Amino acid sequence: ALILDSERLLTWSAQRELAIWAQDDGRPVVKMSGHTRPVGGALVLSGKRILSWGWLGDTIRVWDSETGASLGVTGGAGDGFEGIEALDNDRVVSWTTGGQLSVWDFSENQGRLLWSDSGPTVLGAGGLDGELLLTWSSDGAYRYRDLSSGALLATAMFADDGGWMVLDPEGRFETDDIGAFAGAIW
Repeated sequence: ALILDSERLLTWSAQRELAIWAQDDGRPVVKMSGHTRPVGGALVLSGKRILSWGWLGDTIRVWDSETGASLGVTGGAGDGFEGIEALDNDRVVSWTTGGQLSVWDFSENQGRLLWSDSGPTVLGAGGLDGELLLTWSSDGAYRYRDLSSGALLATAMFADDGGWMVLDPEGRFETDDIGAFAGAIW
């Protein structure tokens, strides 16, 4: 669930729909349907809009939070969205089961892909200071990217003993314990 404002609450379900509820008496105010997969999540965009995606589906939908009207549908995840997070303003980051990482601009109701890259399966992502994107992946690495271009800036790894190593795209690295990373393949 997501609190929209002091009067309304947003929920989504495996029944492929979203609903806005009045917080004071719990009555449904509006329902939104159209996803072909269970709804994976939702977030609020500017202009009283809601963005939602189908869990492991291939579309992102934008809704009017006042009327529930569908404002736009954006496709792009052939192997299924696993997660989407808000970054700043109307930009969001998405990741898929197949390792596709994408940043979108939803300043309009149709999403515009800003950049996309593939690699290890992303487990989560978040924006830092509106300029950097941090992702964590199935290979145990944390990757820092330029948010506007997607360029990889650095990869960080952490050892079980608390050691760390940071690697830049040119192969230069710093570590507090080179022995903790013996045999690491980059």
